[in-house]
Amino acid sequence: TVKAFIDSGSNVSAKGNDFVAVSKADGSGTNEQVKGVSVIAESAEDVNVFTANLSGGGKAGIAANVSVNSVKDDTQAYIDGSTINANNNSVDAGQGVRVRAFNKTDTDIKGGGVALGGVGGAGAAVDNTLLENTTKAYINNSTVTSKTGGVDAVSITKEIVHSTVVSGGIGGAVGLAGSAEVVNSNNTNEA
Repeated sequence: TVKAFIDSGSNVSAKGNDFVAVSKADGSGTNEQVKGVSVIAESAEDVNVFTANLSGGGKAGIAANVSVNSVKDDTQAYIDGSTINANNNSVDAGQGVRVRAFNKTDTDIKGGGVALGGVGGAGAAVDNTLLENTTKAYINNSTVTSKTGGVDAVSITKEIVHSTVVSGGIGGAVGLAGSAEVVNSNNTNEA
């Protein structure tokens, strides 16, 4: 869980008299120069799974490889129950308020099973990947004031899935093989 927030009746004044570098929170890995208030939450997960199975037998060989992967991230940036820039006198014209959340999940799954048998060989490989990420950027029950820099709430989720699942069955008379890949993506992205 990654959270960046202003809450619980906070009263924040940011006149924006100078620039500060903050993350764009868009997956580019770059910063931008801003004036005012920035609430930024970012998370990144790199999941690498490698599984293999080899089986042999005089008459029959059976190999099975099952991989189950689950990623569940919660990334939130928010202003809740607070006052931002209540007294907006003598502030810089570029003053703004930014609330941004970014989540990236990159999975690389490789799995396989090979069976060798004198008479028959049966190999199977299955991968099940479940992605359940929540990414939110919001302003709730708050009074927020800014100049020409504006007020924005942006939420971005980026999911990358690479999966290779192979199987083999080798036998003198019979060889059977089967592979399956299941990706279940149940993400929430709100701004």
